[in-house]
Amino acid sequence: MSSTIDEIAEAEAAQRRYFRLLAFSETPQSRLRLPREKWQDFDNFAAALLDLLRLVSTVQYSHHGTAAAQIAALTPVQLHSYDEALQAIGETRQRRLLGLLYRRLVAPIAAAPPTQRHTFIAARLKDDDPILRRIWYAVDEAELELRLCNYLDAAAGNPLAELPPHEAPCTSRSMPQAPRSSLQVGVDSGPRHLFLLRDSVKAKGLLDTWIRNHPATKRYGKGYVQPVASYAEALRIQPQHAPFWGPLVGNVLGELLPDGAAPDYLHEHWLAGADPPTARLLDDMTRNFRWSVLRWNAPMGEHVLAWISEDAGLAEGFAKLLFEHGDAVLFTAYRGFDTLDDCTLGLTFGEDDSFGEAAMVAAAADGETPWLIASVRESHGHWWRAASAQLSCTAWHWTSDLSRNLALLIYRGDNLAAWRKLWSRIGENDNVAAIAVGGRLPLDQLRQRIVRIKDSISIDNLRYVAGSETWAYAHVWGGGADEHSALFFSRDPAVTARVAAFARERWPERWRWHGCW
Repeated sequence: MSSTIDEIAEAEAAQRRYFRLLAFSETPQSRLRLPREKWQDFDNFAAALLDLLRLVSTVQYSHHGTAAAQIAALTPVQLHSYDEALQAIGETRQRRLLGLLYRRLVAPIAAAPPTQRHTFIAARLKDDDPILRRIWYAVDEAELELRLCNYLDAAAGNPLAELPPHEAPCTSRSMPQAPRSSLQVGVDSGPRHLFLLRDSVKAKGLLDTWIRNHPATKRYGKGYVQPVASYAEALRIQPQHAPFWGPLVGNVLGELLPDGAAPDYLHEHWLAGADPPTARLLDDMTRNFRWSVLRWNAPMGEHVLAWISEDAGLAEGFAKLLFEHGDAVLFTAYRGFDTLDDCTLGLTFGEDDSFGEAAMVAAAADGETPWLIASVRESHGHWWRAASAQLSCTAWHWTSDLSRNLALLIYRGDNLAAWRKLWSRIGENDNVAAIAVGGRLPLDQLRQRIVRIKDSISIDNLRYVAGSETWAYAHVWGGGADEHSALFFSRDPAVTARVAAFARERWPERWRWHGCW
């Protein structure tokens, strides 16, 4: 029992060391954010060792090609700074191991051109040399962190501060949630009306009342058409996977027009890969139905229903009924539009690469350098340090999420290469990029909003962060390995339209999965 307690205590101490070093370099007041001419010797040693930790973290968990590129790019100045810093903190074992690696991997080709060094190192790593492997994985990040903290604790002036108590810790098992928001977008450019509803108890009551008032309602599915007297009745005959995928899986409720017919693909509407583009879906619904209710494409874990019609009288009746049931039922109402491209505020779309680029498209539209919120946990390692050092760090929020330490860092995206590097690991376990926000939002307001939602991404949270002032961009997990979707929101439909045009052209195969909200 005592050994278990000691192990837990050591793990907690190691976590605190990680975050103390994070605060040493990544807060606005950090000594390492000062001009280099103001650094003291311990600052130089700490910067070198943090860069060494970045190298170790990157190479140990990277593909051979990536690892080789990192090692081949090392300069004599970097190597000398690592060696000096390791001597300064008295770390003889790690210095010896790294020296062996240098002599086996780098020294034989130190004078060769960079491409030749890269090829040689990649070949050695790919051969899985047992000696190299044994040496490399003996390099201990935790030991380096411990030695560095001890060194800084002993330095004059106490440069490495202790961590303060957590700010606004999250103890609920549900994610931190912003206030629910409902938006009414009046377009008046066409005949269509779209109400996007939250799947909730109130929404069930609303649709129950609507269907009872429209006794011609039918349920359309694969190979059948069935009258329904209430929304509750339609839900009673859901397939087994409905609780996971949400209501109306493979079904549509509504009233057909005299010459209308339910499209064949509707029974597969619950499968993202079978979803038609939103424009086609709206065309088919309004051409065939007086009104319809169906499942809407939404981020994973959020169930959204769509009420669609071109009948202005029916839309007014539904809006009145919606008002009676409360605005909390509604995500967004788009009233009187022709095509959603003219009025959409929120987007969901797939990205295969170039993560973070859509946010830069939005930033170009409003002419301001965007904010980047990084969410850092101890398990994320140090790979991101070279990129973050090139961005202006403007705020730090030290908190916890279900007893797990968490630091939220707010940077200015004022270096494009660093921005791309930080967004490059979306979908990986060590990703730190969480949210991008338009630069027009004042920092104090942004920090206040981030403190509330932390790194939890949802439709309401993204709207809350963007507010009425600007835009926000993030990613959500999509349910399986490598499945994730980009979310974007702006109260200015012109900015959203620019992002949509970019995404449609850049990822045409993924664009068919897109949705709006």
